[in-house]
Amino acid sequence: MNSLIIIQEKDYSWLRSPHFEDHPAMVSLCNKPLLEYLIDFVVLLGCKKIRLVLEEPDESVNRYFGNGERWGVAISYGNCRAVDNLKSVVVKSAGFCEGSPLIIFEGLLFFHYDKNCRYEILTQGIGSGFLFKSGTGSVFYRTEDDTGQETDVKLNPSLIISSPQQQLDLFNLAMQVVREEQNRFVLPGYGTEKGVVIGRNVEIGRKVKVHGPVVVGNNVRILGEAVIGPNA
Repeated sequence: MNSLIIIQEKDYSWLRSPHFEDHPAMVSLCNKPLLEYLIDFVVLLGCKKIRLVLEEPDESVNRYFGNGERWGVAISYGNCRAVDNLKSVVVKSAGFCEGSPLIIFEGLLFFHYDKNCRYEILTQGIGSGFLFKSGTGSVFYRTEDDTGQETDVKLNPSLIISSPQQQLDLFNLAMQVVREEQNRFVLPGYGTEKGVVIGRNVEIGRKVKVHGPVVVGNNVRILGEAVIGPNA
């Protein structure tokens, strides 16, 4: 199975102001790019080829994800325009989309998956159609005998999907991950204490007090008698 990931300006315009230095797909959640969580989930679905279609390509995205070797998949890249819809994007990527069942992700969706689970069963024995739709994104599954008709298929209820739409949603999502789901994801950096995620190249003084949930980014020094958290 192959996967097409489509992210357009309309999906992330709310991220532009608070994160003007980063491509929205690279905005960090617990020291990990938002898009990488989706890549991880697509790999757990059993996909071997992934095509990233962005309205605004960015060298930082290509440099970080590369050819996908790090995840054991083949990643390629494509472009789209603001006027493109799902059908036109698929047509432009026809060479990639044909010859294999296809799962398409539209928008910046966050899947609360568990790295220890296998999710291939979600797409077994189903016809073509939408698996999930929300105001900010959708997941579409297409097989080779696609009739063009949409069918509403319910995902496993234990798989929660979030669609952040403002900066506060992103903050609350980060706190939820650290507080309740820290062991479900591969999070970069360090932190053996539950409810605390610490990035790389971090110095924390011996007298500093840290009260989780807390996310400490990369290249940070916390010294003196500072008190950090909770919810920071």
